[in-house]
Order: sequence, then structure tokens, then C-alpha cells
Amino acid sequence: MGRSGINGHRQGLAIEEHLGWSVKVVKHPPKPRGEWQPRGDLDDLSSVSFEWARIPPEPKRFRGPLPRRWVAERTIGWLSQSRRMSKDIESGCARRARP
Repeated sequence: MGRSGINGHRQGLAIEEHLGWSVKVVKHPPKPRGEWQPRGDLDDLSSVSFEWARIPPEPKRFRGPLPRRWVAERTIGWLSQSRRMSKDIESGCARRARP
């Protein structure tokens, strides 16, 4: 159920009624993970067997530099992590009182 309290298909109808926009659901086909490949002599069909072979994943591509906001958040996270470790507050050890 969406924020409007209307289920999926009816929500599309509500958008069409109130705003006049057309709504279409797009379903992408799943990416293939493997394929059947023949093994053996293709001329002699009695010796042919099929084997499932995984398709290697696509190589990762460079998606561009990170937005500056993410760089700042990452840096602050690193600094606060090492600050917490240096103070050793979370250890919870009892300290000896000095005489």
C-alpha cells in the first residue's frame, strides 16, 4: 500500500484521474546467469551432452567521481572512528583511584 492508502494498480488509476498522467508498469527481463552449451562431437549427436555454463559478470565500469558530499561524509566517518578508538571510552574498564 502506498502513502495514499491505495494499492498498486488503483494508485496508477488515481494518478491518471487526478493529474491526467498516463502510468505504465515496466518490467525488465531478468539478466541471464548462465546458458546451456553443447559438449562433445556435434557431428555425432549420440555423444553430445549439454552442460550449464555460467556467464561471467560484466566488468565494473568507472561511474565517475563521487559527489563531494559523500567524500566529506566518508572523511568525517574515518576521523570520528579513530577519535573514538584513541579515547578508549567504550572499553568500560574500572580505573584505579590514585592514592
